[in-house]
Amino acid sequence: MACSISKINKELEELEKIGGELIVLGDTYYPTPLAATEDAPPIMMGLGHTHLLNQNTFAIVGARNASAVGLKVANNFATKLGEAVYIIASGLARGIDAAAHQGSINSGTIAVLAGGADVIYPR
Repeated sequence: MACSISKINKELEELEKIGGELIVLGDTYYPTPLAATEDAPPIMMGLGHTHLLNQNTFAIVGARNASAVGLKVANNFATKLGEAVYIIASGLARGIDAAAHQGSINSGTIAVLAGGADVIYPR
């Protein structure tokens, strides 16, 4: 079912209020590797430093209930990759995702959310 124009306009207003932007397939900041996939999303919403989307990126994802060793490895791996000029992409969940973001916070990190920045799932 298609969205109504009023719902679309409301979403765009909310995005603008938080300083976000639309990133459309073909835009400068649309990630080139994602654009090359068969089912690339035609539109995404970005918040923050969207220029990072087209940098060399390495994804680190894993368990929410990770072991202490797993958290340390993810953090160290993200730190070393950041030092090698990679941006780390991960979900925004606790556990391995959080450790990856913490390890790459100084070099660049991208949180990927399916539901949007205003709908954090799971809480």
